[in-house]
Amino acid sequence: MKILFLMDPARAIQIKTDTTFVLMLASQERNHEIWMAEPGRLFVEQGEAAVAARRVSVTRQTKWCRILNESSIPLSSFDLIWMRKDPPYNLNYIFATHLLDLVSEKVMIVNHPAGLRDTNEKLSILHFPQLIPRTLITSDVTQVVSFLRENGGKAVVKPLDRAGGEGLFFLNFEDRNLKHIVAEMTEEGNRPVLVQEFLSEVIEKGDKRLLVLDGEPIGALTRLPKEGEWRANLHRGGRGVPASIDAIDRQICEKIGPYLREKGLYFVGLDIIGGKLTEINVTSPTCVQEINQLNGVRLEEKIVAWSETAVAAFSHSH
Repeated sequence: MKILFLMDPARAIQIKTDTTFVLMLASQERNHEIWMAEPGRLFVEQGEAAVAARRVSVTRQTKWCRILNESSIPLSSFDLIWMRKDPPYNLNYIFATHLLDLVSEKVMIVNHPAGLRDTNEKLSILHFPQLIPRTLITSDVTQVVSFLRENGGKAVVKPLDRAGGEGLFFLNFEDRNLKHIVAEMTEEGNRPVLVQEFLSEVIEKGDKRLLVLDGEPIGALTRLPKEGEWRANLHRGGRGVPASIDAIDRQICEKIGPYLREKGLYFVGLDIIGGKLTEINVTSPTCVQEINQLNGVRLEEKIVAWSETAVAAFSHSH
């Protein structure tokens, strides 16, 4: 296949941990033609969506990417496009999904641009109220205070447009600064936030990242927060430990699998704390390499093999 990876700049890639990198490497090992570009290199000329891209060869060496060719290419010439741009999820990201939409009936895109555009990673869990912690979406400080009073006095507040633990705050009903913190985060009542009951299990049992491919769980790890911290994100000092796919994980996937498939969200990462679904990560799910190292597997091979079958089925149906 001829595959395009829309992704962050090459200089930003950490090959020891980056999921996009191993997807590229595994695709190359299976004799596919690999191209890469940043989403800002997408363009449309005379009605045709195209990209200024580089054909590359990748390796695990320090200089991991060798450019073989540079060219402006119609998007319709690719068999598969991976949209793997990391957040921030901003207007430039939205614009990129609109350009990708122009070829979404001709080329398989993972994840589907409309699905990416419609699925907020924080808000999408609201479609599954039976699976999630007690949750409030509001811009009203008074509602947040009432939520804490009624739900044990502790909660986590999250901005709706960030990732990787950025902008998260722990709220305590007894904190004298509570109203000030919420006012700051809601921009004085003008910006909605997500408030979730604090799941104390995260301190000792961690936050599970479950990778899901076409609605089915394929691998997991648990992220344990460092001492004195409640955020378990790996890049914030969290430590990854092996995790199995348990019955609760499978039940969650059974419930949300049809939703993911309907929206073309083929490769996602679920965050689960104490058996509760807290986020659905769709933009550029990570942790493939960490799961590989902890469990002695190569998930990227399974993902690429799936993509080959999926592209063949997509081509046949279109």
